[in-house]
Amino acid sequence: MSRTRGILRDAAPVTGETIGQRVRRLRTGLGLSQADLAGDELSASAISLLEAGRREPQSRTLELLARRLGATVEYLTDGADPAGEDKVRLDLLTAELELLAGHPEAALAGFDELAAQPLGPALAHRRRLGRALAVELLGDVAAAITELEALHADSTTRSSLDVDAALARCYRKVGRHGECLALAAAALDRAEGFGLRGVANHSELVISLVHELHEANRVDEAVALALRHVDHVTVAVTAVHADGYWRASRKAADAGHVAEALSLAERALAGHAAAADSRAAAVMCAVTATVVLHNRVDYARAAEAALHRAHAALDSVGTAADRAFCEVGLAGAAALRGDLPAAVARAQRALDLSAGQPPRLEQAWALMVRSRSRQHGGDAAGAMRDVFAANEVLMALTPSRRSAIALRALGDLSSGLGDTETALAAYRNALDAAAVDWPGRL
Repeated sequence: MSRTRGILRDAAPVTGETIGQRVRRLRTGLGLSQADLAGDELSASAISLLEAGRREPQSRTLELLARRLGATVEYLTDGADPAGEDKVRLDLLTAELELLAGHPEAALAGFDELAAQPLGPALAHRRRLGRALAVELLGDVAAAITELEALHADSTTRSSLDVDAALARCYRKVGRHGECLALAAAALDRAEGFGLRGVANHSELVISLVHELHEANRVDEAVALALRHVDHVTVAVTAVHADGYWRASRKAADAGHVAEALSLAERALAGHAAAADSRAAAVMCAVTATVVLHNRVDYARAAEAALHRAHAALDSVGTAADRAFCEVGLAGAAALRGDLPAAVARAQRALDLSAGQPPRLEQAWALMVRSRSRQHGGDAAGAMRDVFAANEVLMALTPSRRSAIALRALGDLSSGLGDTETALAAYRNALDAAAVDWPGRL
C-alpha cells in the first residue's frame, strides 16, 4: 500500500516555544519544506522570517498557517490544544493504523465516523485518502478510483504522491493502462525530483510503471527503468515495536489519557509506515529483478542476487503473496542457469505459499516454471499435468492483459510439449483476454 503520514505535532505544547518554533515543528513533522507551506498571500521568505523569530505574524497569516498545517490559530498562538482536538487526531491515527495493520473494515468505519468532525485541510485530506485506500482493500476498486480522482482534482489540496501512487495502482487493477502509465510516469518524475527514494510511494510508482511498460511491449524502456532500481532494497524493518506502541496507545486512551495515547499512536504509525516502506522497496526489487532476468541475459546473475536480497527482506515484512512472487522469480532464475531441481523446489514453495488462497497469477507462473523444468528433465507427463493445472488457474482469473501474457506463454509451453490442441486453446484465450483488457488494439 501507499505511506500514510501521521506526525502532526507533539501531544502537548513545548515549554517556552515561540510561534515561529511551533510553526517549524508542525511543518517539519508533516514533511513539508517552507516552499511547500507557502502559497497565495504567504511567501517562503515570510515563513522563514517568522520561524526565525524576526517577524510577528498578522492574524490573517496565522489563519493561513493554521489551515495549511491542520492546526488551530489558538494552538499556533499559545500552544493551547483542547482535549477534543486531541481526540479527533487520535481517532484519525487509529483509523490509519487499522488500515496499515490490514483491517480495512475497521479503518473504513473509523474514517466515516470522522466525516462530521471539523477537520482542517491537512487532516481532511488524510481522512479522505485513508477512506479511499480502505475501500480499495475491500475490493471496490472502481469506488476507490472515484474517491482518489476527486482528491487528485481537488484544488484546495496540494498534489499528493500518496494519491498518485494509489490512483496509478487502481488504474492498473481495472485495466486503465494508458492512464496508469501517464500518471505513474509523471508522479515518478516528481518523486525523484524531490530526491524521494526508499519510501512506499516511490516504490509503488516504479512497480506500476515497470509493469505497464513491459506489458505494453516497451521492453527496452521497462528494462532501463528496472536496472535503475533493481539494487534498491532496504534492510527489513518490521512493525513489532509499532504494535507495542499501538497496544499501549489503546490502553492509555481507555484510561482517559488522550494526550499520552496520541503520542504513542504517532510512534506506532511511524513504525508501521517504516515497515510499509521496507516491504514496498523489497517488492519493487523483486519486480524489477524479474523483468531484468527475463530480458537481459548479461544481467542474469545480478538479477538473481537482487531476488535473493528481496527474498530475505520479504521473509520479515512481506505477505504470502509477496513471497510467492519472489519464489517464482527465483525459480525462473534457477531454470535459466540449468539448475532444474532448484527450479522445481522454488516453484513448489511458491505454490505452498499460495495454498488455500484464491487463484492468483503467481500460481500459474509457478506451475509453468515447474512444467518447463520437468520437461527439460525428461518428465513429460509431469510437465503436462502442470500445464493443465496452470490452465485451470488462468481460466479462473478475470481476463486481463496480464492473464493474456500468461496464456500466451502457456500456449508456447503446450506447443513445445506437443499438445497442439491445448496450445491453440491457450492462444485463443489469450486473444480473448487481451481484447477485454485492451479493446481496439487487436
